[in-house]
Parts: sequence; structure tokens; C-alpha cells
Amino acid sequence: MALTAISCKKESGKPEEEIKPETDLLRGSLKTANFYYIDGTYYVKHYIYDDRGKLIRDEDKTQEGVLMSSRRYEYDVYRNLHILSLWSATAKVAEHTYTYNNDSKLSKSEYKEYANGQLQAIFEQVFEYRNDRLYKVIVNHFNDPGSYYIILSWDGGNIISQKRYDLSSGLLTEETVYEYDDKINPYHHRGMPSDGNPRYSSINNVTKNTTTTTATGTTLQIIAEFEYDTSDQPVKQDNRFSDGRKLNEQSYTYH
Repeated sequence: MALTAISCKKESGKPEEEIKPETDLLRGSLKTANFYYIDGTYYVKHYIYDDRGKLIRDEDKTQEGVLMSSRRYEYDVYRNLHILSLWSATAKVAEHTYTYNNDSKLSKSEYKEYANGQLQAIFEQVFEYRNDRLYKVIVNHFNDPGSYYIILSWDGGNIISQKRYDLSSGLLTEETVYEYDDKINPYHHRGMPSDGNPRYSSINNVTKNTTTTTATGTTLQIIAEFEYDTSDQPVKQDNRFSDGRKLNEQSYTYH
């Protein structure tokens, strides 16, 4: 986002102090991200911030610049994300709402979708902490028996595993293990709260995630290879399956 410094003069001719935009708040923030399909076509996500560096909107556009969809971010008085609304090109289709405890830690989120002109609750997430870390995420589906909870393990500032259990039986159904680089994660603390998703909650970038399904014993592994700029921020990401098949590709630009 281009910010322009403005200076003006009083009628007396004495110049006022120059008003400078808070460019330092945006330095290192994502500006765009290109998401490439296997056939080479792509769409571009544009990130838009307020004058204090808070993400207020992101927009998905075709490579020709046509708006596809967007997300709009609204914050409470403590600058915590309160409402994330999801839009098609023309209308609001769903929203996430977030509530926090007295320490500004995420305590609950709820996801709703529009149906027949009204928002209907689809699922909620309840967050529990241990030793000041997010430890458990309970996912309750209101119209689906497939509710579950996730137990998180951390190493420093990164989530290294998620174990998923059936909510009614308590049986382990799935486990995902994560590996990381030692570089800056551009999504960390940028808009989304720390909800247990490594993309937003971990300080570094996931280079490998391995998911094992308990019932079948099958394993799915996705490997991400990064290229970085001189500030150690990723500028290119190549995602592949463990057998070498290409999944997708991403590239990033920054303020």
C-alpha cells in the first residue's frame, strides 16, 4: 500500500511540521501473495492495512485484476480481532466471531454462514491454555456429529504436533507433525489470532507436515521449499507431496 507524506503551510508562510505516515508499522508486512495453480494460472491476494498497521482487508483477484472474494477484519477496543467477515465478489457469505479472556487470549470463536438471508451457526471452537500456551482446541459442530478436539505440542514459538481426538469417544483419529525453517513467518501476528493453526500461531515457516490417520494407518506428507529475501522473509514457496508431485506454488511481496 503506497502511503504519501503530506506537508502543508500556514497562511503566514511558516511551514508546519511534516506529517509522516507510520511506515515503520508496515515494514515487513505482506503486500501481495500470488497463488499458482498447477496449470500456471494464478490469483493474487492483496493485503490492506489501517494507519496503525492492522490488517483490515484482504482481496483475492484474478491475474486480470477481477475481484473474486475478500475478507474484512474488525477489531475490538483492545485491537484484538473481533469479526472476520467473508465475502464473495458482491456479498457477505459468512463470518467468524472471536471472544477473549481478561488476558486478551482467544477463548472462543464461532463460524456462521448465510442461509436464506440469515446467519446460521455452523461450528464453534473453544480454546484452553496450559502454562500460558494454547493447549487444547475443542471444535463443536452444531449440525454434524463429527465434533472433535485437538491437543497441541510446542517447541519454543512453534507448534510441532497436533493430535486430533473424537469428542464423544476420546479416541485418537489423526496426528500431524510439523517441521520448520528458522526464518520469519509473514503471517504470524498479522490479523488472525493464535488459534492453533501453525500458519498464524507459529513464529517460523512450516517446511514439512506429516499427517497420519489412525483408522487406516495412511500417511500424507507435504513438503514446502522456500526462497528468501535479504531480510529472511520468504519470497517464494514451492509445495509438493512426498513423492515429488507438485501441489501448488506461492510468491510474496512486502512493504
